[in-house]
Amino acid sequence: MASSSSGNSIPAPGAVEVLVSLLADESPIVREASIASLKDITSLNPLLVLDCCSNVSRGGRRRFGNMAAVFQVMSGAIRGLDKREVDPDYMAKIAKIATSEVISSKELNADWQRAAAGVLVAIGSHLPDLACWQYDVDFPLFSLLDGDVISFLNSAFELLLRVWATSRDLKAMCLTFHL
Repeated sequence: MASSSSGNSIPAPGAVEVLVSLLADESPIVREASIASLKDITSLNPLLVLDCCSNVSRGGRRRFGNMAAVFQVMSGAIRGLDKREVDPDYMAKIAKIATSEVISSKELNADWQRAAAGVLVAIGSHLPDLACWQYDVDFPLFSLLDGDVISFLNSAFELLLRVWATSRDLKAMCLTFHL
């Protein structure tokens, strides 16, 4: 193990990888102890912890059972980075991992989705324009709203207006006037 100038020892990457793998352990006691240890290590070397967590997170929740804990540790590590340690390209890769986890599933699991959002917020605290830029690159608006989609939306809107305008329901008539 290497020593830092403050006298605290920094664990080897292998030890951090083991702690990260323990985040998926069946025992809640083991998971909590692993999270606590990783938080301590994050204060010494946030990039080491972030690297190990990002390696695990590439497989997603189908490969690794406790993505919520991984994302929680990652957001703490990102918050612990100094400004000079923040690499925009690396943060973009991590943002892509977190974003893909959130949007790739239709299931609602507030724990890991909230934790993934925490990663994006932590990245945004260092690089505020990166969340917006990454979304624009991965999901450009022009590809979502092409001419056919716009035409369909216009047709649907016209139909709704015609139905609401001829409706005798007071609420529908009031809504029509507000549009």
